Amino acid sequence: MRWFWNLYAPQVPPEQRASRLSPLAADLADFPPTLCIGAECDVLLDDTLAFYGELAKASVDVSLSLWPALPHGCLHFVNVVESVTAAAGAIVQFVDHHRGAARRAGTPDRSAPTTPSYAHLVALSGGGDAAGGLELADIEPLFTTSRSRLHGSLAHRIAGDIIAGKLAAGSMLPNEDSASASFGVSRSAYREAIRTLAAKGLVSALPKVGTRIAPRAAWHILDPDVLAWHFETGTSEDFIRNLFELRKIVEPSAAALAAMRRNEEDVSRLADSLSRMARMSPRSGGWLNAIIAFHQVVLAAGRNDAVAALWPAIQTTLRWSVRLQMMLPDPARGHDQVADHARVFERIASQSADGALAEMALLIDTALDDALSNMRRIAVSHDQAAPPAEPHAEGPPAI
Repeated sequence: MRWFWNLYAPQVPPEQRASRLSPLAADLADFPPTLCIGAECDVLLDDTLAFYGELAKASVDVSLSLWPALPHGCLHFVNVVESVTAAAGAIVQFVDHHRGAARRAGTPDRSAPTTPSYAHLVALSGGGDAAGGLELADIEPLFTTSRSRLHGSLAHRIAGDIIAGKLAAGSMLPNEDSASASFGVSRSAYREAIRTLAAKGLVSALPKVGTRIAPRAAWHILDPDVLAWHFETGTSEDFIRNLFELRKIVEPSAAALAAMRRNEEDVSRLADSLSRMARMSPRSGGWLNAIIAFHQVVLAAGRNDAVAALWPAIQTTLRWSVRLQMMLPDPARGHDQVADHARVFERIASQSADGALAEMALLIDTALDDALSNMRRIAVSHDQAAPPAEPHAEGPPAI
């Protein structure tokens, strides 16, 4: 970097370079639409990511294109090296996109934003239609117990009643014959559903005693199904805070470990998931899956089996919070999630453990604020849409 600075402005003292020469110190509010390109093997990558983050915070129409495994100056090899040629397509697509947007608007003015306020990626090394990010990709379910089988569907139904408090701790379920008849299922299906619930700590089933609802302290709270049942039945803000506190205990430390222990494959996988996140609409399943992939790589890159074992609980919480955002007709976003993740990526790539820890902690604090805000907004919209309650007769117990 000293060599670069000495070529660029040898007459400027080092202590004045940041304020006099770097665009990071400038007022960026009036910047035109901008494409930031970062090559993974470029010493200037940190500056590119920092510049992208500042432009995003200034609400500039900014796009980020990360080019895995390519060095500084790689554009010299367009039409020579296939990966460089594919990556350079990002520039062409960016220009075509904005030129087409200006034409549709009937004006050549390129200063007005022509895309949503979230940052996006026009193209990614490795190919793919930029518009493909707008298609709804497959989103994995929150649950691990399938509802396609009769016993799985029954387990979901009973678990929902337990977590919602309709079945109190210590109460007994009917005997196998009565319960299977009341649910309209076979005894074997009912028995399998109870085994599923017992394995997750929700019930205690003993021969000649019967099946009793277990106290909350016995539940396997971090089991993905138990978490998902909480989310489905409408959980409290306190419980959400508990889960995000767990994330804040685990993930920043995992990011610090990743910064110390990551290899080149880890960095490439993080760059790939960040790039997919940047080029996709926040309405798409691909956006959600890219965020999931990023956090999963961070945990895995720490090379700690005990920390990695917490991934199923973290994944379920993360997947719920992102899907909650996707439910809103107009997500309120005072920050750029791609930029938030890019700062974590930058610290891990540069092997700054303290920086990775701090950036991940800040990201999770922001995610908690978003989740609580989104919960309240959805609750308000449901209250406004609900018809007035009408008196009705007491129905039979839930089970």
